[in-house]
Amino acid sequence: LFRGLAIHDQWDWGQPRPVLRISFGSGQFSKPGELEARFKEMLAPVARTAGVSLEGATAAGCFTALIRALQESSGRRVAVLVDEYDKPILDALDAPEVARANREFLRGVYSVIKDCDESIKFTLLTGVSKFSKVGLFSGLNNLMDITLDPAYSAICGYTERDLGTVFAPELPGLDREEIRRWYNGYSWRGEEKVYNPFDILLLFRQREFKAHWFETGSPKFLIDALLRRGVSSIDLDGMTTTEALLSAFDIDDMAIEALLFQTGYLTIAEEKGRSGRIRYRLGYPNQEVRQSLNERLLMALLPDAARRRADNAPLHELLSANDFEGLEAFFRSLFAGSMFVFPGGRVDGDDHLHRYDAVREGPSEDQAEQAKALGSEWRGYWVAGIRESFEEAGLLPAYRNGELLAYADEAERARFAAYRKPLHSRQLRLFDICQRENLKLAVDRIHFHSRFVTPLGCPRRFDTRFFIAAAPPGQIGRHDEHETVDSIWISPQEALARNQANELDLMQVTRHQLRQLANHLSTEAALSAAAANRKFPVHRPVLPPNAPP
Repeated sequence: LFRGLAIHDQWDWGQPRPVLRISFGSGQFSKPGELEARFKEMLAPVARTAGVSLEGATAAGCFTALIRALQESSGRRVAVLVDEYDKPILDALDAPEVARANREFLRGVYSVIKDCDESIKFTLLTGVSKFSKVGLFSGLNNLMDITLDPAYSAICGYTERDLGTVFAPELPGLDREEIRRWYNGYSWRGEEKVYNPFDILLLFRQREFKAHWFETGSPKFLIDALLRRGVSSIDLDGMTTTEALLSAFDIDDMAIEALLFQTGYLTIAEEKGRSGRIRYRLGYPNQEVRQSLNERLLMALLPDAARRRADNAPLHELLSANDFEGLEAFFRSLFAGSMFVFPGGRVDGDDHLHRYDAVREGPSEDQAEQAKALGSEWRGYWVAGIRESFEEAGLLPAYRNGELLAYADEAERARFAAYRKPLHSRQLRLFDICQRENLKLAVDRIHFHSRFVTPLGCPRRFDTRFFIAAAPPGQIGRHDEHETVDSIWISPQEALARNQANELDLMQVTRHQLRQLANHLSTEAALSAAAANRKFPVHRPVLPPNAPP
């Protein structure tokens, strides 16, 4: 087995030692009882050779008897090798009760190693995750953890020297920088980063740069955890953590940083010491992981493969052309593409500025409770609502000389329409328009209606304030052909009926607002109710169990 390797001449092969090897690599352990049955199956052939009966004994009892029998029959202490020690737990993470039962079973088995210390010369346990000693190895206090020991940092990967010497005959025809970009980057506190061996061997065989390792399995549990906890893919590259948190990996205490690090999707990018404590900055190890993990997240967020393919082409074109305005509109369309929604968008920093106090009327005294419900940033919400209404729908509720703005002629209508595009691109501010046209924003005619927070677990979340107002007389609403591509003037009752008949696509939040408005028979009634309202509960719907994201 070792002939031809560097270690062959460094060992005395004339002194054999009994070896007990246990591998959990084969089999599935997601159902009750599977782990114990498989464990006894692995011990049975060795037990027959050693003349040890396993009948009627517990798993821990069988393990103990076998270790001692091997030591007694050979006169030498036993080497115990456990491969994929954590797989029985990882296989059952989707079934927590089974995972806990498997953990307790393994804890009992691994405690045997401590009890049989006098019969064991050496023990090596390997796995892809680092379960806490308290959770899994509470009885094995002589265990030395080498996960983040710099002396062993290159033990699981190929180094640059390995590639340049051992694999030198395989390199011609392959770009060394591309090999490094795709497959290098793994770090366990060593000075040198290492390559993924699986990737390197398949690259040399297939001569093609692609996600060789990632394609061998689907990290469904990881993807589900990221979506469930609302972790952005942007935040993954740059997470900071401590060694203690990287070790916090157990069924009932699984930090997302530990999960990503221990499964190989993040690695140590930087290490800093402060006040006697070491902090790590995590990052993607290489192109394979960065690209593949984000593609898998996209598949989970947008399961419609045809839609993904349709979106790829325009996205690539916009990025290639550096068309950032078009890119913003494209991303907005992804959020609610093909759906009819109310005009709206994010609050910009400019919307909060106190200079708008000089160009607004309101909120009135009757709107004091509305301002209180909106909080300290009430100014920004009202200004943003008016700005977005003008940008997307062409409706600008404002006063000129004490009268609501009504366009005097087509020339004035065209002049105001020309403001919309530069306003959207932030080349022009709403404040500039107010000064140029001698306007005051009609905050006193716009009432805070409700607040809606997207349920936890949704891949796209938002926290939205809704306002209600009458359209200014003499102004005609029209979509902007940019963020919005169609528009209709319709009653809440008709909108809901057409949605029920699958004729009008609406988001849940839009349906919720329409149901509230449908309780009023006229615009005047809805506005009167909004003006008189003094209670503004936050609507926080909850997804039902097992609901799709």
